[in-house]
Amino acid sequence: MGAELARLALIGDVGAELLNSAAEDGADWLLHSRHDAPNAHDKIIKPTFERLKLRDAPPSAGLLMTAIDCAARVGDLPFQRDCLKRAETITDGSAFDRASLLLRSSDLKHQSGNPDGAIADAETARSLFQEAGIDRDAAIAAGRIADILEARGRLDEAEAIRREEELPVYERLGDIRSKAVTLGQIADILMARGRLDEAEAIRREERLPVYERLGDIRSKAVTQVKLADILATRGDPEAEALYAEARAVFREMGMPHYVEIVDERIAAMEGS
Repeated sequence: MGAELARLALIGDVGAELLNSAAEDGADWLLHSRHDAPNAHDKIIKPTFERLKLRDAPPSAGLLMTAIDCAARVGDLPFQRDCLKRAETITDGSAFDRASLLLRSSDLKHQSGNPDGAIADAETARSLFQEAGIDRDAAIAAGRIADILEARGRLDEAEAIRREEELPVYERLGDIRSKAVTLGQIADILMARGRLDEAEAIRREERLPVYERLGDIRSKAVTQVKLADILATRGDPEAEALYAEARAVFREMGMPHYVEIVDERIAAMEGS
């Protein structure tokens, strides 16, 4: 329905505000409900940008965000950069819009090898979210900073952000899934620092029970593989059983890449 309204807006003589709104809704529906980024990108977003240009009207902040997300999914880097450049001119949007666009800019800069610029954008986004009282998104922005710090080997700082800025927010909001994800990221840091017992306890006692309760078999299987990785370093036979259980899930879900990864882990155990 959303995509059809966007199509009608494109072929009709509608104003820029309605065109922006219809295109944003339609592209967002295709992207998130149908997981069809190519059609959202090619059939709605690009034609809408062309129509807006003819009307000498800018795309809205919401449409820019969806456009950036679609361009990232389809690998259209030039269009993604163009959208972010347009976003820099937005001065009258809400704090949420400006911060959300900055987070997307941070992601692109990180991927493009500009970690300092990525951190600066994420820090500004975090401040804007905090000032607006949008705690969950502030925690997400903090998580982006931690991701970059971790990639640069600054593990102490990354762990501190996870524990002091992310976890308390998710606990307060009762967001058990985001809490479990953050705990997994902390476990990754602990593993990198050789603190395997602590990492094992998080994966076994705090992550697996959450995914079991949520019925999230994919996340449970991924956690089982990471737990098995720890056990395999000790030659614990439980590792092979966990790998096998996770492998069966990945095969049933049609995830051959994950099956190959687990097969490599099992082969390494058998060859050691």
